[in-house]
Amino acid sequence: MPAPKAIVFDLGQVLVELDLKPISTALKLVPTGSDNIAKLKSLESWKPFDDFERGLLDSETFYTESRNHFNLDLDERAFWTLWNTIIKAPLRESEAIVRTLFDRSIPLFILTNSNAVHFAFVQEMIPWLKRFDHLFSSHILGLRKPEIAIYQKVAESVGIPPSELLFIDDRKENIDGALESGWIAEWCPNAAKDLPRIMSQYRLS
Repeated sequence: MPAPKAIVFDLGQVLVELDLKPISTALKLVPTGSDNIAKLKSLESWKPFDDFERGLLDSETFYTESRNHFNLDLDERAFWTLWNTIIKAPLRESEAIVRTLFDRSIPLFILTNSNAVHFAFVQEMIPWLKRFDHLFSSHILGLRKPEIAIYQKVAESVGIPPSELLFIDDRKENIDGALESGWIAEWCPNAAKDLPRIMSQYRLS
């Protein structure tokens, strides 16, 4: 396949490892042993979380909502320390691929469902994210994947036709939303295995 004009990466589980076990255990979200996707979907079903990731709640209000709803005996500092355990570390194989792409002329973007606290934390943790042309987050856009409007807004912002944007995400529903919006999109449930294949498929390696 011909190389796209730009690549838009999801963040969690594509470039960065997530671990929802500590937060899901503390909040008693789902049965023990559930995978990360199940834990995340359980959290996403709670409206204040959805609002937080759309930028409709500030961090102080979200902390108060969380403390009251989940009956948490945590002060605000302890809560945010727990909250940030979701973001574990950059995926080494993905980082190596991205670093090779930095040396090419192809524009690189991030499109993530996130919130103000995680968005700031992950950029502090991973300085090379600053080398992307732009980082798009749901809490800034006021939209969340897989809503069609979020893909339309990103395509308009970068000034590249959707048919020339390659989107890579670990969640199938987000891939489906991108495809419906006219993007090129590749599902990447296992970054160590799938990302090299995708790079090769589009002659990017």
